[in-house]
Amino acid sequence: MLTRLTIFEGRVKPGQEAAMRAYVEAELAPLWRQFQPSEEVRILYAAEAGDIPLVLHQRSLIRTHEPTFGVRLR
Repeated sequence: MLTRLTIFEGRVKPGQEAAMRAYVEAELAPLWRQFQPSEEVRILYAAEAGDIPLVLHQRSLIRTHEPTFGVRLR
């Protein structure tokens, strides 16, 4: 299993939190879910101001008998 984390390091402009969330859900999340061999994608949003505003967690199932990144795993 391969886990990727992407952390958005920045600030969302005050009053734009809902617009950012809508953009992420409508535009970015569908793209992230297309990455193969993605099994699960979670999007975590900040609970409070000052927290990291967005974290992407992607879990991929990698089988050891399949070539991965051009290299066969043993």
